[in-house]
Amino acid sequence: MAEILIEWPDPEGQEIVERLFAADAALRAHFEQVTAAVGLTVPQAHTVIQLQEPQRMGTMAGHLHCEPSHVTAIADSLEAGGLLRREPDPDDRRAKRLVLTEAGQELRGRLLKLLFEGAPIISVLDAEQRAGLLAMLRMAQSGDGHQALLFACCLAISLAGCAANPVPAESSESAQPEPAALPQTPLQQSTIPGTQRFHATELRPGDCIEPLPQTYMVTVVPCHVPHSAEFATTYVLPEGPYPGADMTRLMENGCLPRMRIKKSKRDEIDTAELAPLPEEWPRYRTVYCLAVRMDGAKATGRVVE
Repeated sequence: MAEILIEWPDPEGQEIVERLFAADAALRAHFEQVTAAVGLTVPQAHTVIQLQEPQRMGTMAGHLHCEPSHVTAIADSLEAGGLLRREPDPDDRRAKRLVLTEAGQELRGRLLKLLFEGAPIISVLDAEQRAGLLAMLRMAQSGDGHQALLFACCLAISLAGCAANPVPAESSESAQPEPAALPQTPLQQSTIPGTQRFHATELRPGDCIEPLPQTYMVTVVPCHVPHSAEFATTYVLPEGPYPGADMTRLMENGCLPRMRIKKSKRDEIDTAELAPLPEEWPRYRTVYCLAVRMDGAKATGRVVE
């Protein structure tokens, strides 16, 4: 069969797009390196950056393009690390605002300094070139210029808060997902290409996990690699005393109806769960629902729709 070559109709446009994606990749890598250097995950770093002034949880969710429950989990982890506190909103005593502590403010200043000192693109531009780039980005915001708009989109993607890791709709109940103390190694690479280590609050439906996690820190692997579990969704346990012996039944009854498993795989799949411990109750009530094979074997490919 003859090879079919597809040529771009506009070679210059092709180069622009390729260079924009390269710039996006460089910005992403730089942001991840800097956030790891100060001991934060990417969503935690975006939250700290946004907190120049105290903000309500709902306002922060809008800035980060997150479900409010996901912002709650991020805030919990920052609060556990002594970087953030909640205080009553003076305009509505029923609402809470997120406020950086003194340690959080110091970390924010250090984070911003590291981000902009060695930022790709910006750090190599002179004053005139920066002015030109700024003009192009402003043009994009005004709705003029497709090339400028594409550049702005790339920059927005690389700084998009939680957008890459949305919380499933099922978890948006009025609950407190599990936090973690600030991890010492928020992003670790394994010997398998494409493998990353995350806190469970950062999982997306369809993330494949190996090995089966025993804590909220999980290792996500490419799904073509044999793996023990696949993240499906979350479930918030009802309020009340700690379930104790009833926990297994509650988790199964909560997870199974919410898990969207491919029809061809439903007879092969069981559930495993990450659940709060008695000492974490009642502040944290979220269960992380994992799809596992009934026969205990490792899977390849995805089973979650």
